[in-house]
Amino acid sequence: MPVISFINPKGGGGKTTSISNIAVALLELGHKVKALDADPQTSLYQWNKIRDFQIQNGENLKPFFVASVQGQSLIETIEETKTNSPKTFILIDTTGTNDENTRAAMLRSEYIITPCSYSPIELWEVHKVIKLTENLAQRTGKEKIKVLLFFNKTPTNPKSHELRKEAALEYLEASMIFPDKIFNTVIKERVVFQDAMGEGKGVVDYTPSNTDAKRDILNLTKELIKYIK
Repeated sequence: MPVISFINPKGGGGKTTSISNIAVALLELGHKVKALDADPQTSLYQWNKIRDFQIQNGENLKPFFVASVQGQSLIETIEETKTNSPKTFILIDTTGTNDENTRAAMLRSEYIITPCSYSPIELWEVHKVIKLTENLAQRTGKEKIKVLLFFNKTPTNPKSHELRKEAALEYLEASMIFPDKIFNTVIKERVVFQDAMGEGKGVVDYTPSNTDAKRDILNLTKELIKYIK
């Protein structure tokens, strides 16, 4: 299974929330997952510590491995996991900036996922991610790393959502920003994502259940699985 890094140079893009929710959805769909937190802030690692605590106290949650690793340890852990767990999704949370850890993760990834709002400021950052992957591939001779984009934190109001999505797609085309895939599924701004994170959960296994949020994350994850197979 693939190595997938989550990268968005713009802070607050929702990388950690996205990776935790997609990981839980993959588990729910019967896949194996390991996650590596390459961000010194260790938000994903701390989230998983809460999850482990909930499991130890009787919560019926699916556990999975999360390690906080940077530098050489990050490289070694990626390679070891690829060798010993070939059927496992390896998800990497990064700082998003062009630093040593992010570059190391990108070079060992087949796919980059960039969650992005409809804001032009965030859309500019997608171009930076694409250029960085192209430059790394050219310098190292690595096969092209595919950049996948999904729209995140979008308005829940249907009319506003459609207008802003259309404007964002037009902006990407006019700016000649072409990720390898733009997901059809979008993730809307909902408080339940923050509530679930605080309990070490994803919206898929959070109660009380938010049917719309759960559906969106599962659909996004299914779309990802279909694309990489």
